[in-house]
Amino acid sequence: MVTGDDVYATIRAAAGTASGDSGVSMLLYLVSGITENQYTIMGRLICLFNTAAIGATNTISKTVLKLRLCQIYAQMDTYNGWAFALGLVSSNPASNTAIVNADYGCLGTTRYCDDDIPILNTNTAEYSPQNNWFVWPFNATGEDAISKTGITKLGIRDRTDIDAGTPTYIASKTNLSSLFTADRGTGFKPTLIVDYYTPNAVFSPNIVIGKGIQYS
Repeated sequence: MVTGDDVYATIRAAAGTASGDSGVSMLLYLVSGITENQYTIMGRLICLFNTAAIGATNTISKTVLKLRLCQIYAQMDTYNGWAFALGLVSSNPASNTAIVNADYGCLGTTRYCDDDIPILNTNTAEYSPQNNWFVWPFNATGEDAISKTGITKLGIRDRTDIDAGTPTYIASKTNLSSLFTADRGTGFKPTLIVDYYTPNAVFSPNIVIGKGIQYS
């Protein structure tokens, strides 16, 4: 993430100043400052999955990413009345087992899912009900990015961040989306579901790849 006090475009393009890869939740957020049109914090998410079990010669037919929501706290309109619209993109962190500050700049802007997931504005913190999952079905570009022999590297950014837009400024407000990590345990782990088959062989549907292998 980036911390500071600057206009949106500057903090979006800045070098990362903080990072973390432990704990039961990961945070995507934006915090506005007291100075007009300036922001103090922006965060992005990185998720990695070991998809080597697919195999180089197999064909992917469908892929879905599922992240379980923990909490939202959304006070600013960044996209047509929504506080967030969470988009699925690529990532390329320096390590497959740890996150460093510089990884803030490693997320792409090409969407791996055609539809971002919008989150309605809320003035107070709200905890998610049970079984509230965010689900991103992959488009063709996303499926082409799945590594059949190694690590698939994904990221989540707010739509305004992806599109280099400008949010509507409101002083001293916070947008936060908290999603569970693998450390939260069974039933909460980030999950990448990949359907694949061997050409000229029997179709093998709904194979879960890399469940619980996640870094943020």
